[in-house]
Amino acid sequence: MSDAEAADFYYEHRDDPDIWGEQVDAKISWKLDSVVSVRFNSTEIERIQQAADEAGLSLSSFIRRAALTAPGAEVLDIDRARKDMAQARRFVLDALKALHA
Repeated sequence: MSDAEAADFYYEHRDDPDIWGEQVDAKISWKLDSVVSVRFNSTEIERIQQAADEAGLSLSSFIRRAALTAPGAEVLDIDRARKDMAQARRFVLDALKALHA
């Protein structure tokens, strides 16, 4: 069966429950009725805007998608990571001093 024939077949049978199963009611809400204010520094917003442009999305849509996928991702607190790295560096320097004393 060619692609054109398949397209015709599925179009002709688009409401056929023997092919697709029984129709199920779905609730879909496209209404965006909540607003959240978020602050970014100028470097962050430039990077986010560039990523949104590359994805072909508005800034709002890009941030919404990122936020909705974030619960499954590990989020890095960059300020906490910097503090931990500074503390680890101090420990290493103290250890090196102790070794050379």
